[in-house]
Parts: sequence; structure tokens; C-alpha cells
Amino acid sequence: QLLKVSLDDTDAYQFLGICEFREGNFEEAKTHFSKILKIKKDEKDVENINNLALCYGNLGDHKTAIKYLEKCRKHVHGNEHLDSNLLMQYRFAGKTKKAIKLLNDKIEKDPNNVKDLAFLGGCYAEAINYKKACKYLNRALEIDPDFDFAKIDLASIYQFSNQSEKAWPLYEARFKVYDQCKYWKGLFDE
Repeated sequence: QLLKVSLDDTDAYQFLGICEFREGNFEEAKTHFSKILKIKKDEKDVENINNLALCYGNLGDHKTAIKYLEKCRKHVHGNEHLDSNLLMQYRFAGKTKKAIKLLNDKIEKDPNNVKDLAFLGGCYAEAINYKKACKYLNRALEIDPDFDFAKIDLASIYQFSNQSEKAWPLYEARFKVYDQCKYWKGLFDE
């Protein structure tokens, strides 16, 4: 209704974009976020550039998503949310070495960031460097023994390394993390 009155209402486009994004309609969301950027002509509109990047990422165009997220980082430094989005896109694009470098830089500044430690461990696992992967995942779990994502990645590494006895207790964390596992556990758990 707002857009019928004012075709340049960027708040309305943003609301529509967010709604479409949450519904998984990434192409439509991309259209709305692009429209905002076209109206505003503001290269520092980090929020909407980030939203647009996430649309591209969810559509499988990680290269374009990275381009937009790198553009955001030129204007905003040290934003955990943007950094995480960029690292995920590098990972999905198969640029694990780039993600590892960025994560090592971040950990040098904040050596106790559990999320970054676990993310780095996951990246090293993808690079088939299980020794370093275990080092960072175990470090994350030393700091926060309840960080379930680190447990799941560590369990996978133990499985790949034929250490099932170590893997299974950690792998139980999947029932806390993944919706499908929660569903099945609810069906069959007593």
C-alpha cells in the first residue's frame, strides 16, 4: 500500500525485501534491495548491500555476494555480522584459503572468539588439515564447552579419522542444533 502512494519509499522496499527473504524468495528480495540502492545511490548503505549480498549467496552466486560484502567492509570494519557473512560466502565459493587467512587475522586480534575459532577449525577440516582443525575446535570447546557447532565439526573429523569412539558422544550435539534432528528425536525419544 505504501508503494502505491510513494514509489520511492525505501523503508517499504526494505520491509518487502526482508519478508521475501524470510520466505525464501531470494530473487524477489534481491529486486527490492536493488531498488533501495538505486533510489538512495548510497555506496555506504551497508545494511542493504549486505542484504543484497545474502540474496545472491542464497541464489548460489557467491562471487557476486563476496563482491558486495567486500564493498561493505570498505566502509565498516570489525562488524562481526558482516565478517561472518563474508567468511561463509568465501567458504561456499570454495575459497577456503581466503577464509582461513581472514580468520587467522581475526583470531590474532581476539584469540578467545569461540565462533571464529570453531569456524577456523571447520575451514581447516575442509582443507583436510585435521590436526589444525582439531586444535582450533578443541580450543573453542575449552572456552565454551557447550558450543555445539564445534562439537559437530570435531565429531566429523574423528569419524573421518576412524575414531568413532570419540566421535559419537560429540555428535549427539546435532540433536540440539539441527531442526530435522530435533524433530526425529522428539518422535522417537522417550
